[in-house]
Amino acid sequence: MPPRTRSGSRGRGRGSAQQDPQPGERLAGGDPLQEIPVVESASESVTRPAVHPRDEAGPSAPPPPTGPPVVDYGAIAAIVAQVIRQLGAERPPVAPPPPPPRTDIPSLFQTLKKAGLPTFDGAPDPLKAESWMGEIERDFELFQIPVESQTSLAIPFLVAEAAKWWQTVEATLPHRDSL
Repeated sequence: MPPRTRSGSRGRGRGSAQQDPQPGERLAGGDPLQEIPVVESASESVTRPAVHPRDEAGPSAPPPPTGPPVVDYGAIAAIVAQVIRQLGAERPPVAPPPPPPRTDIPSLFQTLKKAGLPTFDGAPDPLKAESWMGEIERDFELFQIPVESQTSLAIPFLVAEAAKWWQTVEATLPHRDSL
């Protein structure tokens, strides 16, 4: 008598809704790589490895999701410390700030007088006037005289006609006391 085959339902009982696993399928609740026996004939039994669902999708399928990445905070701290050391090593030394400009007019005047600053007598030759102005400006820069003090310090070096001219100009200026 030939063996009975089941078609559709299995009858009554607890396992009536379950179907027999097909070759290559995973058994419910079992290991996904468990081998399922495949009966080729009644006399021999051959086993095939179960096919993993990932293998069926082919090489283009993305890998299954994994847990969150492991973070090595010690390595991060070491890298940050190394970067800070490198930045500190590359920084050039800071030069000290320049001394504040001197604003004491009497002492500055004495310094310029001792340095032999030339006087201007008001000669009508424009080349002499330009030469005197250039020399005075170079000396003011050399002694680091603040711009706001330069006019007051240049006045005593005007002599003869140049001093008279300055007195006339100064009398017409509205802000004489700021010079």
